[in-house]
Amino acid sequence: MRDPKLEAEKICNYVEDLSKGKLHFKEDIYRLTELSIQSGKMEQLEELSFHAKFSKGIINIIQKKDERLENDYLRTIEKEYLDTVIKIRELLTNILSEATDFLRTIFEEKYLQLTHESMNNLKFLCEDLSFLKLYFNDMKYGK
Repeated sequence: MRDPKLEAEKICNYVEDLSKGKLHFKEDIYRLTELSIQSGKMEQLEELSFHAKFSKGIINIIQKKDERLENDYLRTIEKEYLDTVIKIRELLTNILSEATDFLRTIFEEKYLQLTHESMNNLKFLCEDLSFLKLYFNDMKYGK
C-alpha cells in the first residue's frame, strides 16, 4: 500500500512545477490530495479538478466581457459558472466528509461560506486545482 503522505507530496510537487511555483494554497491542495488518497476518493478529486479548470475558463470569459458577446450568451455562461461552483462545493464537501472536524471547519470557513472573502478564496483554489487537472491529464496520457 502506498503512503498517502508521500504520494500526496509527490503529486503536489508535480503540480507546483506545473504552476511554476504560483500556487495560492499549496498546503490545501496537499491536504485535499492526501485525504483523497486515504479515503479512496481520487476520482472525486479528479472530478473536482475538472470543474475547477472549467470554472477558471468561464471566469476568464466573463471578466473579459467582450462587447461582441451577446447578453444571452453571457447569461448562459454565468449560469454555467454558478452550476459549476455548486458542483465544486458538493465535491469539496464530499471529499472533506472523511476529514477531521478541525480540518473540515477550516475548509468550510475558508472556501464554502457565502462571503466575498470565501468566494475569492474558492476562485484561487480553483486556479490551483486547474493545475491538478493538468497533472491528471499528464498521468492519463503517460507524460
